[in-house]
Amino acid sequence: MRTFIVKKNILFTIVSVILCLFLFLINSFGNSYNFKSIDSKYNGVFQIARLINGTNIFPFYEEDLPLIAIIDSGVDTNNKYIVSEKVINIKLNEDISKSIHGTMVAGLFISKGDGINTPLGTLPNSKILSIESGNDEGMSIQQLAKSIRIAVDKGAKIINISAGTPTTSKELEESIEYAITRKVILVAAAGNDGIERNYYPAAFPGVIAVSTLKNNMQIDKNTNYDKNNILSPGNFLLTTYPNSRIGWMNGSSAAAPIVSSLCAIIKSKYPEWNSYMVEKLLLSSGTVIQEKDKPLYILNAQQTLIQAQIISSMFGPPFKKVNDS
Repeated sequence: MRTFIVKKNILFTIVSVILCLFLFLINSFGNSYNFKSIDSKYNGVFQIARLINGTNIFPFYEEDLPLIAIIDSGVDTNNKYIVSEKVINIKLNEDISKSIHGTMVAGLFISKGDGINTPLGTLPNSKILSIESGNDEGMSIQQLAKSIRIAVDKGAKIINISAGTPTTSKELEESIEYAITRKVILVAAAGNDGIERNYYPAAFPGVIAVSTLKNNMQIDKNTNYDKNNILSPGNFLLTTYPNSRIGWMNGSSAAAPIVSSLCAIIKSKYPEWNSYMVEKLLLSSGTVIQEKDKPLYILNAQQTLIQAQIISSMFGPPFKKVNDS
């Protein structure tokens, strides 16, 4: 049984209950998007957008986005498809890292190729806080917990964690609580061992857990999953490698940045929304599929923004107005 400590005041509880009921009601109208599989083996940003009903959204070129933190193995800013000025680098320790995994994750966000033969990110003009934690083999729970706190203190509003561990600790739980109570949205990869449970921190309440969606709109057999996970494209995503190389990225580590990108757009328009509220929004607007009696939700970008706009008009300020795109 998962253990997690979150302090909620009465107002937060009331708002959450109302939001849940409202999302349930508007979701009952159904999802009109006809998801279609894609035959192409390799996925650039335009193919990714088609898979998640986001062709009118991604790539999203606006610059007025909240700071996104990537807790990973570091980013090689010498890659010609990554604008170095868009990356703030923090090195947590003295571990030697080739920055392969972190550069791949960053490329899914901010690369500036053509999106067909060279990588183009979902948010090419956004700013990234890269926290180099551990190396390409992974990081310790202590390093992850410390990195989360650093990301929050440095002003990140979205934290992408394309990593996971089957175990947890009190220190990690408290760092998650630290972020959530400060209205930071956390997105984490579920894992790639094909088991029916999420790795931590994806397993924590309030963390948006992401599993891998294949091009045929089915769950990837190698992905971890649990009920209420978000399914996002994660097969052969075109991205950056160190030393100006390009290549493909697979798994829930690749799927998580796509969800984080949509969360960044949501957060830019509704800055007061926290991780719980955004998670409920993604679930209510997603297309549900069943995997061994567990409901999973395919990310639906357009429907998510439509529902967000309806909620904003119902609740009013302090939410920003959504710009149709």
